[in-house]
Amino acid sequence: MKISGVLLRFLAAYIGLTVLVLAGFTLAGIKPNSGVNVGILIGSVLWPCLAFGEKNGRYFSPDEKRRVVWGMVAIDLALQLAVALPVLLIAKSLSLTALFAATAFVMVLHVLVIYFFVWNAGKMFAKQLAKKLEKVGGQQASQ
Repeated sequence: MKISGVLLRFLAAYIGLTVLVLAGFTLAGIKPNSGVNVGILIGSVLWPCLAFGEKNGRYFSPDEKRRVVWGMVAIDLALQLAVALPVLLIAKSLSLTALFAATAFVMVLHVLVIYFFVWNAGKMFAKQLAKKLEKVGGQQASQ
């Protein structure tokens, strides 16, 4: 899998999970909070990162990890602005400065979440790989 595949999976997961989760909450009559969005973001980061490791048999190199983090941040920012700008046009009482300040604050938090979970996915992948190797080694020893 290439880095572009990781980023496309992130985009699909982020949009797909957002639509599904928000629809589910709406149908259940529950108003989602910001924690729901963070949970969606975490899942959307972990899935493509772990899929990369699984398909390639290795995790990202430092350069790949940097490109993945910044690619995910760029996608996230584009999606945040795609939601924020129509809100600005509808709610004329909001100022552009306030909207961008709020978006910047959210993005700082999202950058931290994305960076941490791209890094954490590498640790998770290493543990999964170690378990697989341990199983294979145990099976070979018993033969």
